[in-house]
Order: sequence, then structure tokens, then C-alpha cells
Amino acid sequence: MKAKRIFFVLLTLYFSISFSSKSFGQLIVDAGKDTIVCSGNTDDEGIERIKIGGNPTASGGVGPYKFTWSGKRKIYPSSKYMLYASDILEDTTQCNPTFKRNSAPEDWFTFHLKVEDASNHIGYDSVRIRSSRFITSLVSPRMVGINLGDSVRLFGNAYIGGNFPLLRYFISPSHGLSDSTDIYGWAKPKRNIRYYLQAVDSIGCICWPVPHLDIHVDTTATSNEVLASLKTRCFFDSGDLIISVPQKQGSPYQVTVTAVDGGIVHSGKYCDRNLRITNLKLKENQIYLITILDGNKRQVFKLLYN
Repeated sequence: MKAKRIFFVLLTLYFSISFSSKSFGQLIVDAGKDTIVCSGNTDDEGIERIKIGGNPTASGGVGPYKFTWSGKRKIYPSSKYMLYASDILEDTTQCNPTFKRNSAPEDWFTFHLKVEDASNHIGYDSVRIRSSRFITSLVSPRMVGINLGDSVRLFGNAYIGGNFPLLRYFISPSHGLSDSTDIYGWAKPKRNIRYYLQAVDSIGCICWPVPHLDIHVDTTATSNEVLASLKTRCFFDSGDLIISVPQKQGSPYQVTVTAVDGGIVHSGKYCDRNLRITNLKLKENQIYLITILDGNKRQVFKLLYN
């Protein structure tokens, strides 16, 4: 009888120790690593959303956990208005809340995380977020026409700025470029091409490509010596039709745009020898026939719009 009582005491003590070790295990809190957030894709509301917090954010202790994210700072150093964690995080009670980059300040913002488990144990951690923004200003890419074999110096009206110093620029694609990092370098492409401009800032963020320069290469002429006798050039640019016709004093010419199914998209007479026709309502990946009747000379171009 005495031995049985001793057995039950030892069994009770075992379960008590086992339960205690689970109940009072160490609560570990991880708010994640300090993060630099670069400009990226936006949703339908124009907001970039990034998850923060650890993986897992809380461990040890006894679930469920209660999460509380906090933090505040002035909107600007000289401002009297405060920016709070609830202004930047979509839900300050989630383990991995969504960070709204567009609402965040440019320099470091510290988020403090408090986690409480079911046994009333509390743990703390913090994370800092820094947000990089790029500003671009571009009406449309500049456009030039060259003969095959000619070079043109890069230029354009693209502007890229940011809240951190820009370290360098680069042009893509590299086809025909003398130096893809020189925004005033030379291009000698062998085909029609659009160049894009990008920049890297001092915290390592790269902006989205900005259209910089369109070059149309005329393969029917090979040097500036025959520039005056260039044949008619015709190509699409951002949904518009660009036409360059050799000069003929006081003589209008006829332009007709026809889809491959036979439907006439546009027809008209023009005197302007460097023409841009807009609002054509073209369909992507469809072939169009461009007929130019200039006096007794009739030319037909077959172009793919994409």
C-alpha cells in the first residue's frame, strides 16, 4: 500500500513538472529584421503593401498570443503632427501586419512589438523600416530616325529623382550602346529600338524603367550623304502612325490604313511631309497595310502593331 502511494506521488510530480515546463517555457518575440523597402508594384488603390514581422513572430510560451504593434514620430522633424504605427500598418494586432509603403516616412521608422501569451508572459522586440521613393517625369519618349550604320547621341526628357541620392544611371537594352551607364553616350542600333532609363540610389534601390528614347533605323539608306533622297519611312509609335515622305513642293499625298481583314481604319490627304496620325484605334498583334499615294507613286507598307 505504501509503495502504491509513493508511485502515485511520483506520477503526479512527473505530470506537474511536465506541465510546468510547457506553461512557463521562454517566450521568444521576433519583429523581423530592419528593412529597406524599395518602390515596387502597387495594387488597385495605388498602394504598395509589404508584410513585416518574424517567421514566426512569437514562439515558446503558451498560445494563443496577443500582438500589439506601436510606434510614433513626427511626420517631419520640424512638424508638430505625429505619425503613428496605426497610420502605416493596416492592423496593429496581427503577428505579421501589412506595411503600407506609401504612408511611411522616408527615413527610419521604429515599430515596437509587444507579445503576451496565455500565461500572461510578455515579450518585446522592435524593427526599423526605411522607405525609398522614386519620382519620374516623362511626357513621352523622344524619337529620332537614323540610317543604318549611323550613330546618335542619347538624349531625352526623362527625369528621375528620389528621396535618397542617386548614385548612377543605366540604359537598357544595351544593344548598340557605347556605354550603358552614360546617359549622354552614343547609340548605333541595327534595328528599331526603344531605350529605357533607370537609376540606383544610395541605399541600393532601383527605379522602374522609364522610356527614354525611340530610334527608328532606316535600312534603305546607309549614310547621311543620301539623307536628302531618303525613301518614305513609315512605322507605329505608341499607337500613332509616323510617316516621313520626301519633299514634293505643293503636292498633297493620300494615306490609307487598312487592316488585313480588309477594313479601312483611316484615310486622308496631307501636305505635311513629317506626319503623326493619332487616334487610329489599332488592335494589338494585328497587321496593317499602309498605302501612300504621292502623285503617280504608290507605296504599300506592311506593319505589325504590338
